[in-house]
Amino acid sequence: MEDKVREVVAEWLQLPLDEVTLDTRFEYTGEEMYLYAELALEVEDAFNVKIDDYQDWFTVGDVVRSVEKAQQTGKKETKHWFFGRKK
Repeated sequence: MEDKVREVVAEWLQLPLDEVTLDTRFEYTGEEMYLYAELALEVEDAFNVKIDDYQDWFTVGDVVRSVEKAQQTGKKETKHWFFGRKK
């Protein structure tokens, strides 16, 4: 699962996969938080889970733990159209 999370994040950040590790830190300010909501949607799509704690993502490792938590609790992504996108 870690490799798949790294792939999703690397694509989203437009970085080579080898530059994205579990320790890769996200750098953002409050105004950019909506961008991380977009990443959360990408992760939800990739793993078919519902992510509630993306505001706590500071590293790629945090994303992995968030996905693991969502998988353990059985939270599935809700499929409905929202602004032209399945959510």
